[in-house]
Amino acid sequence: MLLNYAPSTTFRIAYDLLKRKYPDTGNKKYLAILNLAAKESETETEQAIKTLVEENHEPLPEKVREYIELHRKKPLRFDPGVSAVRLEEYDTMLACGGA
Repeated sequence: MLLNYAPSTTFRIAYDLLKRKYPDTGNKKYLAILNLAAKESETETEQAIKTLVEENHEPLPEKVREYIELHRKKPLRFDPGVSAVRLEEYDTMLACGGA
């Protein structure tokens, strides 16, 4: 089933900028951005475009990807702190008929 979906105005701004600056390759660059949004995150891609445009940078696909990777939140690493196993305690427990 094909959904009718219109990208936000942010994506349209990116398209217009790319098409104006790169008349021959603007479509391809824009499709690379859409592909990035589909594979990674539309929200992160849109935020990257907004920030790049606000800072007067071209929303090139490689710059958008770079922004996303730089600003993506890294998952917190949790170290459960497992202590070393002391087998003597288990040997003692088994020798006394425990377990």
